[in-house]
Amino acid sequence: MIRAISTWMCKVSAVTRTRAIWCETARASAVLVDITGQNPNVALQLGLVHALGRPYRVVAQGDPEKANFPSLAKVQIHRYEGAPGFAGLAEAVEELLESAVRARPTR
Repeated sequence: MIRAISTWMCKVSAVTRTRAIWCETARASAVLVDITGQNPNVALQLGLVHALGRPYRVVAQGDPEKANFPSLAKVQIHRYEGAPGFAGLAEAVEELLESAVRARPTR
């Protein structure tokens, strides 16, 4: 019985997490996607970003080839270094914000 409850709670938790990722992505004007570590939730968020048509930049710490999901082979990945300074990350964020401003509808 405990195992069944534990499994059910994990499924509920996954649904809640997916809903939260959807809500936050839908509210965003632009999304910075860091694929360092190949987290499946990040892959989900990138798919939602594509579906919603939001401006995005994909970044990875260190060698992008090692951090890359196989399905992202044709996606441009902006490389950045770790602390101190996180070289390369500021440029990716700046490009992302500029594209988000250009993509905003005029009133």
